[in-house]
Amino acid sequence: MSTNSLESFHSELKKITSSLHGLIGAVHGIVNIDCKKRSKAESASFDFRIKKVSTYGVDDDILKKYVQTEQQKGAESQKIAVGELTKRMCDRYWHVEEMGDVERMQSFISMLEAFVDLIISRFDNNSSGKT
Repeated sequence: MSTNSLESFHSELKKITSSLHGLIGAVHGIVNIDCKKRSKAESASFDFRIKKVSTYGVDDDILKKYVQTEQQKGAESQKIAVGELTKRMCDRYWHVEEMGDVERMQSFISMLEAFVDLIISRFDNNSSGKT
């Protein structure tokens, strides 16, 4: 504190306003704007996912093509997932083989065969379809 009342007032004023108008104030302003924009984006994203579009006046042919396209996308996603799982399994096997431990290789193959056989038998065409 200064003995001069004007200097004291100026000093206090500087403390209060420097955080609002200086570099720190600018950063706080940017962070606040960023938070608001993110909040609005999340809200718009949520609204986009939950709202349904009316198909009034849309030809049945167009709707059928759209449904088929969505089914094709789903089938493609499943093929990709199976491919990635297969690749992971192969990569793991080659890693075990590179280590040169014959026992671990045989164990890996035995376990893999048992699990694959179990999966195949569970989803076999002759089964009841229940899992």
